[in-house]
Amino acid sequence: MDSMIKVFPNLISERLSLTSLQDTDFDEIFLLRSNIEVNRFIKRDPSHQNTLDFMMRVKEAHSSGKSFYWVIRFKDQENILGTICLWNFSDDRLYAEVGYELLPEYHRNGIMSEALTTVVNFAFQLLKLKYIEAYTNFKNERSIHLLNKNGFTLNPTKKDADFPDNLVFEISQ
Repeated sequence: MDSMIKVFPNLISERLSLTSLQDTDFDEIFLLRSNIEVNRFIKRDPSHQNTLDFMMRVKEAHSSGKSFYWVIRFKDQENILGTICLWNFSDDRLYAEVGYELLPEYHRNGIMSEALTTVVNFAFQLLKLKYIEAYTNFKNERSIHLLNKNGFTLNPTKKDADFPDNLVFEISQ
């Protein structure tokens, strides 16, 4: 975890609570990661084992300071709506990537926009990042709209070597 951050930072916004991943979240994370619509633009094995392995990687990344991974909930509810993370930090800790996913029944309600704004503010104000990148499939119109709406701009010169169908968006402080 970042040297300034000693305890995992739970984040609160107007409607949302962003908290750390818990072992008890397995069933809901599995539902999210195995959802056909969520995986539409992601190549992912939607198995129980893959979800278990993923959760173990998230815990390791938390403890070693390599990422922040939040589950998104409404403040007054227990069920998970989606997730959002900061990861792939540069060695100098001035850059990170943001990633997110949201169950389809919560699309188009401003939830991810609220979560993204909260995480970007945390990244710039507390982590002192200089810029953040987001990678999304060129066909993922909702994600592109979300990023544009929240101040990210397309970097047409940067390419995703692993996934050539991805566009790269960025925001700087």
